[in-house]
Amino acid sequence: MAKEWYMMTRPLFNSGYEKEEFETYAKDGFSEFLESFISSDVFIYQTNNFDKKEPIKAIIQNVTTDSDYGTFIRQILVPIGTIRTGYYVEYNDEFWLIRDMVDNNKIYEKSIMFHCNYNLKFISDISNQVVISPVYMKNATQYNSGETPREQETIGSSKFLIYIPYNSETIKIDHGKRFLIDRNTAEPTAFEVTHVDAISHNYDDCGVLRLTVVEGQYNSETDNKELMVADYYKKEILQENEGWI
Repeated sequence: MAKEWYMMTRPLFNSGYEKEEFETYAKDGFSEFLESFISSDVFIYQTNNFDKKEPIKAIIQNVTTDSDYGTFIRQILVPIGTIRTGYYVEYNDEFWLIRDMVDNNKIYEKSIMFHCNYNLKFISDISNQVVISPVYMKNATQYNSGETPREQETIGSSKFLIYIPYNSETIKIDHGKRFLIDRNTAEPTAFEVTHVDAISHNYDDCGVLRLTVVEGQYNSETDNKELMVADYYKKEILQENEGWI
């Protein structure tokens, strides 16, 4: 085999500090990989701060898959100290969420990122402004018919798990919070939060919230289907009622 095939210079471990030399050499080797054709140019976003993004090179793995579930996930390899749970990665013009623990092998940092398949919109309890957060949503309806019969009507029983970065605004989301989640904006479907899991994907004061939402009823008086924001007019109605009283 030709000597020119090797990318890296061969080290000599004879100084008495072989472990330290190997670690340094391994990190340099990974840096060389990042400068090669197998790396990808991506952007890193801290939680929902879309005003500040950091361009980096990363190695993206599992880009082809043989399962339905695998189409939503990728592995990302980056220099140590680059990403944390709850960060967004912009890769191939799509947003991906670092949902689980980030760890390293003393050479590079590795984690799994999930494709954000929906932009969730809601009114912030802090600023009273509309917040848009890319989220990874997973269908949790299981295998029922998707409908629940009642005495006078039939309502949907769809259920989703929503993974959203933990921050000062999303931690305010609680039971009863409503969202409009649909591709059909003419007649959107409303969902209501029934459970908030702030523990399972929480690592060292950063992480991801897992929201369980079930299908509810669209309310034309309070929901804004043009903006796809639930309870958009709710505070205005409350203020009018308070003034009338």
